[in-house]
Amino acid sequence: MKHKIVNSIQKMYKNNLRTVNVVTSGALLMTGDIIQQNIELLRKVHPTGTYDTERTGRMLFMGLFHGLPRHYFYVCLEKFYPGKDLRTVCKKIMYDELVLSVFIDFTFIYGVSYLEGNGHDRSLKETYEKFPVIYMWDWILWPPLQIINFMFVPLKYRVLYVSTLNIMWNTILSFFKHN
Repeated sequence: MKHKIVNSIQKMYKNNLRTVNVVTSGALLMTGDIIQQNIELLRKVHPTGTYDTERTGRMLFMGLFHGLPRHYFYVCLEKFYPGKDLRTVCKKIMYDELVLSVFIDFTFIYGVSYLEGNGHDRSLKETYEKFPVIYMWDWILWPPLQIINFMFVPLKYRVLYVSTLNIMWNTILSFFKHN
């Protein structure tokens, strides 16, 4: 049974990598929000006092939206900077932080705010207010984790690795977005 499951997963990654990466990205952002909402409910600080399925849906949508850019970013990064030596890994981390993280963090705040019905001006204002703190935490958390990613994780599993770690990161994002 275990062997069948492992083979099925490997087959999905081989035959449908782009789709797997997009779905994984969405599902794990949604999971991060579920965790954050449960924390808010347990601490009795949830804005509505009950679980907000629409909020989780918005997080799922943004995760799906980010899946494809993540997929292609890592493929291109490996194409232009192949290798796992420290110098190459540092270049990959710099591009990850200066390009992908800016895109992900900015579009996350703006996108969720816009999906909440705030309109362009309010969403942009919220993005400019919250982006610096989120981006600062991005720089603190992700570079050490990306060293592991770029040195030891095979390319086809990099989005999975990042998406899995994103459960923790997405809980943080959800906290900053909703507080």
